[in-house]
Amino acid sequence: MPIDEFMDTSPKARLSQGSLWVLSFSQLPIMFVYANYPTAIPILKAEWSLTNADAGVIYFAFYVGYVVASAVLTGATDYFSARTIYLFSAAWLGFTNLMFPFFAEGLWTAALLRCACGVGLAGVFGPGLRIVAEHATPALRAKTVSGYAFFFTFSVSVSMFLTGYLLPDFGWRFTFAAGSLGPVIGILMVLVWVPDPGREESGSGEKFAFPRLPLRCWVLIGSYVMHRWEMFAFRGWGVTFLASAFVAHGLPRGNAVDNAATALAFMIAISAFSNFIGAWSADRFGRLRSIGGSLLLSGAMTYGIGYLFHAPVPVLLVVALVWAVTMAVDASVFLVVMSEIAPRRHLGTALGCLAGFGFLFGALSSIEVGYILDITNPGSRGEALPREWTAAWASVGVAVWIGLGGIVWLSRIMKRRAQDA
Repeated sequence: MPIDEFMDTSPKARLSQGSLWVLSFSQLPIMFVYANYPTAIPILKAEWSLTNADAGVIYFAFYVGYVVASAVLTGATDYFSARTIYLFSAAWLGFTNLMFPFFAEGLWTAALLRCACGVGLAGVFGPGLRIVAEHATPALRAKTVSGYAFFFTFSVSVSMFLTGYLLPDFGWRFTFAAGSLGPVIGILMVLVWVPDPGREESGSGEKFAFPRLPLRCWVLIGSYVMHRWEMFAFRGWGVTFLASAFVAHGLPRGNAVDNAATALAFMIAISAFSNFIGAWSADRFGRLRSIGGSLLLSGAMTYGIGYLFHAPVPVLLVVALVWAVTMAVDASVFLVVMSEIAPRRHLGTALGCLAGFGFLFGALSSIEVGYILDITNPGSRGEALPREWTAAWASVGVAVWIGLGGIVWLSRIMKRRAQDA
C-alpha cells in the first residue's frame, strides 16, 4: 500500500536537483570528525585507563548533545532558513572537534567535548534532510533522500578510514585536529553552490503552532530507535570487536587496530550503497515491507555475529560485510516514510524527533554493550581487549526484532487509516 496517499501536498521545489546533490555531498567533508572517537577507542581506552562502559559513555555523550539540540535546530527549520542553520552548525561542529585534542584528558572532559560536537551534528543532519525531502520532486523523493543518506553513511566510512590511517603515524591529537578542516570545506561548498531556499510559508499564515505528532509518527520513531540501536552498536564497537578478533588470531595490537579500522571503514563504505537498494525495494515492495525485511535479516545476523569471534578471519570479515550491508538497507526508507506521513506543518519537528530520539536512545546501545562486555570480560579495563562478545551482540539483535514489531504495528495503523479514508 503506497504511503504517498497520506502525505500532505508538497511545496513546489525551488532548489534544483543538482543543488540537492551538492548539499548531500557536502556531508562528506563535514563528517570527517564524526567517527574519529569510536575509531580511536582502543587507543584512548589504554591511555586513559577506561573501562568498556566508560568508553561507551563518551560515545553516548555525542548523541546527548545531538538530541538536546536536534529538536530545537531541526524544529527551527519550520520558522527559519534551514541552510543558515546548516552552515552555522557545521562551523560549530568543526570548532568543538578542534577543541577535543587540546582539552580532552579523560572520561568527563572527553564526554563534555563530544557532547558539544553532537550539537553541531544536530544542526547539519536534520536541516539538510529537511531541505532535501521538501524540495525533491515526489517522483525523485525516495532516490534523492536515499542519496542524502548514502553520503551520510559513506562519510562515516571516510572518517573512520582517515582516522585509522593517520593514528599510527601522527597520534590521536593531530588526527582529531586535522579532521576539523573537513567542515570548512563543506561550508564553502554550500555557500558557493547551494542557494538559500528560505523557508516554506504556512498557507494559513500561522506564526507558530505547538507540534503535535500523530501516533503513526511515534510508532515509526520507536522502530527507528531500534534500527539506530543496532547501527550505533556496530559503529561504536565494530573496530574494537574486529581488533579483538585479530589479536585473538595472533596479530599485534597496533596492527590489529589499524587493520580493524580499515576493514570497518570499507564495510561502511560498501553499506552506503544499501541506501539505493532500500530505495529500489521501497518502490518495488512497499516502504514498510522493505523496512521490515531489513530488520528481520539484520537482527538475525546481529544476534549471531558474536558466535563467529573465533572463526577464521576471512569468514568473519565476509559475514560482517553482509551484516553491514543488510542493516543499512532500511536507513533511508525510514526518512522517506516520515517525510510522507508527518503533517506538513510540522515536518521539521517530525524529522528532528525521528533523528533526535533515534540517535539518542539508539546510542545507548554503546553503553549497554560496554556494560555487558565488562560483565562477561572481567579485568578488561585499559589495554585489555574483550574476548567474549556473544551476549553483547545477542542483546542488540533482540532490540532489532522489537523494532520489527513496531513496523508491523505501523502497517496496521496505515491500513485502518486507508479503510477510514
